[in-house]
Amino acid sequence: MEPFFSILIPIYNQVGKMDRCIHSLKNQTFTDFEVILVDDGSTDASYEMLLSFAEDPRFRVLRHEKNSSVMAARYTGMQAAGGSYCLFLDSDDYVEMNMLEVLHRNLAHRPVDILRFGFINESDGAVFKPVKTDDPFSAFLDGKEFPAIWKRAYSRGVFRKFVEKVTPFYCNMGEDSFCSCVFYTLAGSVSQIDDALYHYVDGGGMSGLNKAIPEEKLKRDLDSAEASTVNTLSFLEQYNPAFYEKARIFLRSISRYILWMAINAETDLARVVDRLRWIKEYYGEDLYFFGCRKLLECKVRILISGDSYTIKPEDFFAMLMEEAM
Repeated sequence: MEPFFSILIPIYNQVGKMDRCIHSLKNQTFTDFEVILVDDGSTDASYEMLLSFAEDPRFRVLRHEKNSSVMAARYTGMQAAGGSYCLFLDSDDYVEMNMLEVLHRNLAHRPVDILRFGFINESDGAVFKPVKTDDPFSAFLDGKEFPAIWKRAYSRGVFRKFVEKVTPFYCNMGEDSFCSCVFYTLAGSVSQIDDALYHYVDGGGMSGLNKAIPEEKLKRDLDSAEASTVNTLSFLEQYNPAFYEKARIFLRSISRYILWMAINAETDLARVVDRLRWIKEYYGEDLYFFGCRKLLECKVRILISGDSYTIKPEDFFAMLMEEAM
């Protein structure tokens, strides 16, 4: 018998980092589910670790021989999923023990193609509920919804249509935006609940100082954002042209966010200036001038005040959207 839920988790080099994630699944109060773990060409012992998880018969392990990106790993998971509904989980996050019970209770009472739910940002304990709207796709493209696919449950009809209509491409940044546009286009019905069921383990917050990002990684991330943009607009042009222009504006915010992460990780202002010069040389004046106008000012204020200056995520994304217009 097919399970009610399929939970898809892409993994790349996560040895010793998944205990809380796996514990939160194995101890669910609702037990009719499968977990599909997709090892995306890990170079450490992740595959062997996943095989140990699969001693639980509800867990299955799939493997890419070479790294193909988060986008491709999620696609592989969807191809294999047999559940009535599909959920996505990032390997460093975890969920409430009653998440599946709450979702099942709502979906059994009122089946829909997409059920939106809330989440908790672990870095500051903030609780985010779905925006109340009759047009969730527009709300997403207006920057009113955190751009992640793990805070929604998707019906079998929707995720199987996704597999039919989408060709996977290499993408580690912007893949959530692409998938969201596809899912919202394919969904015939969407509803929401306020329950915060997912724990997002942010890697440092909007103003936290993180390890400097090498130019090679920054280039890969920006190239992924470009791939996301190209594929999203191509899909919408064919299947949902009414949202094409709104999506084009929204997608410009992805590269701006990637640039902010790179600038925010630097502790030396001179390195920030060097990064902006590099951006101008390889990615043009539009992104460069945004960095100079908005991001450089934010970074200077953080360096002056230390961790005491915090940019609220909603304010930051609002700034990105305003600049993208």
